[in-house]
Amino acid sequence: MLGKELAGEPIDILINNAGYYGPKRQSADDMDFEGWAYTFAVNAMGALALAQALHGHLKRGAEKKIVSISSGMASTEENGGGSLAYRSSKATLNNVMKSLSVDWRRDGIIAVALDPGWVKTDMGGKNAPTPPEQSVAGMRKVIGGLTLADSGKFLRWNGGERPW
Repeated sequence: MLGKELAGEPIDILINNAGYYGPKRQSADDMDFEGWAYTFAVNAMGALALAQALHGHLKRGAEKKIVSISSGMASTEENGGGSLAYRSSKATLNNVMKSLSVDWRRDGIIAVALDPGWVKTDMGGKNAPTPPEQSVAGMRKVIGGLTLADSGKFLRWNGGERPW
C-alpha cells in the first residue's frame, strides 16, 4: 500500500487525476451497467481510496491540499444530457471532495474539485478549444492560490467557480 510505503512522509498537494470516459453504451435508453460500475470505480472510488490512504501524509504536509480533476460535465446545473456514466461518476467525485472538505477541515486540509476545461487531448478531441499547456498553467495557478476558504468548491481551471 502506498500510504505505508511513504511511511511518515508529508504530502503538500495530492492531485487525483483519474479520467475514464466510460462505456460506449451510456445513454438514458441503453446503459452498459458493468461499464458504468467500472467508471465509478476509476473516477470516484479510486480517488477516495487514494485520499484515505494518504490522509495522514496530507495532515503532515505544509499546504495540505487535495485536488481532484473533475469535469464541467459533472455540473448538475449545466447538464446537457448524455454520457450518463461519465457525468455521474464525476459528479460523485465532486460530492466526495465536498464531503472530504467538511470531514477533514479539522485537519486543515483543503479539498476541491477542479475542472480542467475542454482540453485538446485524446479524450477531449481535436475540436476542444483549450491546449493542454494553457489548462495546466491555469490549474497550477488555481492550486497555488487555494486557501481553506476555497475548500469544498467546484472550481474552473481559469479561476472562478463552476455551478454544482
